[in-house]
Amino acid sequence: MQGPVRIPDLLAHRRVVTVEVKPPKGCDVGSALAEVAPIADRVDAVNITDSTLARMKISSIALAAIIQERFGVNTVFNFTARDRNLIGLQSELLGGWALGCRNLLALTGDAVAIGDHPEAKPVFEFNSVGLVKTVRTLNEGTDATGHPLEGKPHYGIGVAANPTAPKLESEIKRLAKKVEAGAEFVMTQPVYEPQSLHRFLDLVAPLGIPVLLGILPLKSFKLARFLDEKVPGVHIPTDLLARMNKGDPEAELAQGTQEAMAMLDAARDRVAGFHIMPAGHTGVVLALVDHLDRVGFRALPPPQ
Repeated sequence: MQGPVRIPDLLAHRRVVTVEVKPPKGCDVGSALAEVAPIADRVDAVNITDSTLARMKISSIALAAIIQERFGVNTVFNFTARDRNLIGLQSELLGGWALGCRNLLALTGDAVAIGDHPEAKPVFEFNSVGLVKTVRTLNEGTDATGHPLEGKPHYGIGVAANPTAPKLESEIKRLAKKVEAGAEFVMTQPVYEPQSLHRFLDLVAPLGIPVLLGILPLKSFKLARFLDEKVPGVHIPTDLLARMNKGDPEAELAQGTQEAMAMLDAARDRVAGFHIMPAGHTGVVLALVDHLDRVGFRALPPPQ
């Protein structure tokens, strides 16, 4: 069985498809493993979130290591600056590498006030740019104070971006700082408008960073409305909300899957990969991966 691979190394030879899995709130990881089992051999990596929306869950690094050991699939663990000071952060990153993890998504982290522990003290010793710099320093063989390491990691460093940010130029400037700091690939928030997608890709192109476009299939009108109203950075167009409002669960799931496939088709010639966020619906992941495989998405086009 092939060992874990860095996403940047995969992207040198092919386009990729990754899928997001949310850790449980507790020590029983059975539900997460059950979600991964049907898709492990169909995707290039599994992305594990890190207490999203400041709601406490089991360690993303621990679950990443368990998933790799169980299924032999690559992982990308999310890692926020919200909960860790510089010492703890570096310690966890070294531990993640020792456990076999090879990729991370460096995030600032959601504010604790919106989570399930609003009384918790946020750390935020630095933001995602500072986190990327710290990971790069570890990759180069020293800690943040310049002391040499006994064995260094070589993480593939991913970052996030929001193609529908209200101030898109500012979002691109922040992404440019992350690239300068050492980011090697970007995973985006979900996009539901081709026009917004192409504008974002046009602005990102000069940065030269591979883009894995976020795809969050809408399994219901209720989910679509929740994402639009409650989730920071996600915008659902009014006409899409109307198309999703069918009053029938099966019809809404079919419509959401169709909309996701349309976005895959709109983007596939311009991105390095797709990052699917299935909200627990494994069947939709398989349908989308089947769609991409039918069109040979993962094979790189021949050189011009």
